[in-house]
Amino acid sequence: MKYLFSQSGLKDLEDPINCPFRWYASHVDHTEEYQLGEAANWGKYFEYLCLGTDTGVTEWPKLKGGKASAKESRVIHQANIFKNMYTEGSETYNGEQVVFRDVLIKTKKRKGILDYATINGSGDVRWYDLKLVDDLYNGYYKYGNHEKANYDQQVFYDHLIREKAGIDNPLMSLLVFESGTKKRIKQINLNISDSARQLMDERVSKAIEVFDLYEEKGWIKYPSIEECKKCSIKCQERLEDSELPEDTLEQHEVHEDQALPIEQVEIEL
Repeated sequence: MKYLFSQSGLKDLEDPINCPFRWYASHVDHTEEYQLGEAANWGKYFEYLCLGTDTGVTEWPKLKGGKASAKESRVIHQANIFKNMYTEGSETYNGEQVVFRDVLIKTKKRKGILDYATINGSGDVRWYDLKLVDDLYNGYYKYGNHEKANYDQQVFYDHLIREKAGIDNPLMSLLVFESGTKKRIKQINLNISDSARQLMDERVSKAIEVFDLYEEKGWIKYPSIEECKKCSIKCQERLEDSELPEDTLEQHEVHEDQALPIEQVEIEL
């Protein structure tokens, strides 16, 4: 069968503890919903506030009395800053207009949804990946520390744009907002090298080989605590609920308040 790899599907299949049976149910058969963590849901809520697209998370549970939590208030604040960045006449207007939102692109082997694209007065189109993080310098992505940051998703999207639009070097940026009390904002403009593109192509080719092998031999079950926690399929190999630990919330350092300016950097990959 033909399957188009998304970046999330690629990342999930490459996970060393991945259960192939659960992966197939989540990404191909869609009989098992791919479980998102709280951080991902915050990101979807933030994207909805910024762009108005239906991300599946269009509201956040309120505290007693119907009040927003301190974190939700900060997220709403950051979303308003985003809107002002693209509102002509505002103090933070960046000279660009949003022309595309929630763009689904499919090529022969890959697919992805790009958050939005803009155009400036010179006619230059820039593609953006919108991110919300607790802290720029901690957590998985570490966008504040470029030597430790992960830009795999952007390299993956670069391929989609080049293939579909026929652009050799599309303008790609991440716009990262903090939901922590420092409320920092960072725009990262990426210059993606041919070597980074080649490495991603090799990863996708390898994933296709693995996919084809499982299609031929069967999608085996490989249970683990981490995999069974995010799967509702009651297979014989599933670990019992009593064997699964209670969820723990990741703790993040709380910082003092700090607003704009927006930091911009150029990154060579």
